[in-house]
Amino acid sequence: MTQTFSSLEKLSLNLKELYDSKNFTDFEVICQTEKTTHFKCHKAILSTRNDFFRKFINSQTSSKMFLQNVKGEIFSIILEYFYTGNITISVENVSELLVFSSKYLIEEIGSFCSIYIRNHLEDNNVIPLLEFAESNHFNELTDLCYDYIKDNFATFSQSSQFFQLKEVQLTKILSSDFINAKEFDIFNAFIRWSKRKLNLKSTDERISSQEKDIIKQKFQNLIFKIRIIDFQDEEFENFESLNFIEKETLQSLSFLKSISPSNEKSYNLLQFYQKEAEKQGLLIFNPRALFKSEILKKSKYFGYLKEWINDNNFFDSLELGFSMKRDGSSCETFHTKADDKGKTLILVKLKNGCILGGFTYVGFKSGDSSWIKDDLAFIFTLKNPVKSSFKFPIQENETVNAICSYKDYGPIFGAGYDIEIRENMTKGSLNIGISYKTPDGFPYQSKELYSLFGGSYEMNIENIEVYFEKR
Repeated sequence: MTQTFSSLEKLSLNLKELYDSKNFTDFEVICQTEKTTHFKCHKAILSTRNDFFRKFINSQTSSKMFLQNVKGEIFSIILEYFYTGNITISVENVSELLVFSSKYLIEEIGSFCSIYIRNHLEDNNVIPLLEFAESNHFNELTDLCYDYIKDNFATFSQSSQFFQLKEVQLTKILSSDFINAKEFDIFNAFIRWSKRKLNLKSTDERISSQEKDIIKQKFQNLIFKIRIIDFQDEEFENFESLNFIEKETLQSLSFLKSISPSNEKSYNLLQFYQKEAEKQGLLIFNPRALFKSEILKKSKYFGYLKEWINDNNFFDSLELGFSMKRDGSSCETFHTKADDKGKTLILVKLKNGCILGGFTYVGFKSGDSSWIKDDLAFIFTLKNPVKSSFKFPIQENETVNAICSYKDYGPIFGAGYDIEIRENMTKGSLNIGISYKTPDGFPYQSKELYSLFGGSYEMNIENIEVYFEKR
């Protein structure tokens, strides 16, 4: 019988002592900027810790290496990491560490920098970091900065940093299918940004006829990236009075606002008008996503949910409480994060690509094996081989068994276990038609019904997301 013991902390301390003492050094790194800095070190350490240094040492007879445009204080941090495995990252050094790690292929330091930036992104530093990322072609960091702005748009657009956005950057943001703000607030933010960029007298949302003409002439392309189709009726009327868009086009948009996503023929009209508008050099975008989801990608699906749930307040304050990809597949974790939250939306993506889920106005309760009454609960399918989305409402005589909280299982909808997600939440089963009503043409336990879920009543689950209102 064998047993392995470890003292990595002691090893790290010993190597730090070796580095600090400079004993037995056989190599020198010289950093050259406006100030030249020399570092005595060990070939064995450098060549073991990094491919770039190993290749250089193996291919050269010289015991010196010159690093151009690398500050001594930055290489000192890198060298300490090579010896000890520890690195201290700060706002002041993260950009230069990221550049060094990219140039000299130190992937782990690049990962540490990305984690640091993600944890420390704020309104007052996101624009400098975005500029840095774009100029150095750091795509991952660029996406991180754009995601931060879109996720925090409601507050960021009220900050002074918002006006530092370039036109091309704001264009990319407004082109996104998700921005965490009401669409009319996005439009008002665009007006403030435009007025600042054009040095107009006022920088609030109020706009004169002359200012409107100047903005329209300069930023016409940005105006059409506002999802006017998402405006409330009163907001639409306010926008119409500004005459930013030709009257005929606006009338078409007004008609499109009435399109119901649950009517497939009606919804197809949106695509028709989009194509017709493109012929005239115009763009009519789909409605923007109601919330950020790894499971839902098409804005049409958000349209179904908005109509079925019919509660704007729910979508205005939505929080991702549980994600199987983020939080794991433990039922205990699910109940810890999702119980006693009130209105709850559950999205389930199967490995065959189908997307289904359920909504409860009451929410799951902490405790064991508790059936919960909900007069308005429903389950649904959004994406399936039939290419039609359906809502399955609770049957009137089954409202007392709408959902179940059972600590050893995931979410359960219906006394007949219409949707049952089992112990580790990667498996489940469907028995729709007991507590929840099936659509016409899809009778209980029929091939037609199971075709909505890939042909099987068994579920192999890829991901689950649970959303509820922030409190």
